Amino acid sequence: MKKNRSLTENLEELNDVVKSYINARIRLFQLIMLDKFAKAGTFIITSILVMISGAFILLLLTLAFSYWYGNTYGSLAEGFLISAGFFVIVTLIVYAMRKSFITNLIIRVISELFNHQDEPENENKE
Repeated sequence: MKKNRSLTENLEELNDVVKSYINARIRLFQLIMLDKFAKAGTFIITSILVMISGAFILLLLTLAFSYWYGNTYGSLAEGFLISAGFFVIVTLIVYAMRKSFITNLIIRVISELFNHQDEPENENKE
């Protein structure tokens, strides 16, 4: 570093360093947001696939129960009505508890994804 540099040269160098720092911070923010959106997308897609699989499993179990009940007790219609009643009860319970279970769960998981700090400078604070 020269001692006889002019003030203009020092200000130009400072300006370049500040611009470089700002660009690096913007790029870091973009990469952090990309990571968080990728994690959120993975969570959403995985959740949808698990729900679809669970729905198919529940449907097949319901059909199996209905046919078993029909073969055992002689009334296939009663087996399907019992299964339908089960779904009505489950639907009413899920609807009644939707805010406390579903909404809060989604908010908690998404906020954990977006608030979790992966930056090395924040790991030392813990």
